[in-house]
Amino acid sequence: MRSKYSRMAYNKDVLANPQLIQDYVNTQRTWLPFFERLLSRSAVDGPYVAGKHLTFADFLAFDMVDTNLRVDGQCLDNLPNLKALAIKVSELEGVAKYLSSSRRRVRANGASAAFDNPSNPPNFEPQWNNKGEL
Repeated sequence: MRSKYSRMAYNKDVLANPQLIQDYVNTQRTWLPFFERLLSRSAVDGPYVAGKHLTFADFLAFDMVDTNLRVDGQCLDNLPNLKALAIKVSELEGVAKYLSSSRRRVRANGASAAFDNPSNPPNFEPQWNNKGEL
């Protein structure tokens, strides 16, 4: 997913050609349910990727969700485990503090990207509110 996101975000034609974003949304619809199924297996033991233990994989999953929400703000609507994981990670004390700080980059990509850069905002900006909601 990351490589397809990069190809979309750094394609100079992305703003003029909405089909490029739609193609990535189709990628989301293929791969995000795959992660949902993986989480449904581990959810038996706890809310994290490894069940009851928080691991680096949870932070990677959160980053993936945050990035994908910027493309399609509804991408988690039918993925309750993935959404719950992202909210759970966003509520961790250090993560919540970072998300509400000025250290967090406002845009996911740098100036060389065409999508979600300082000049072109994303389609949706996730608001992690530390209240069990997105």
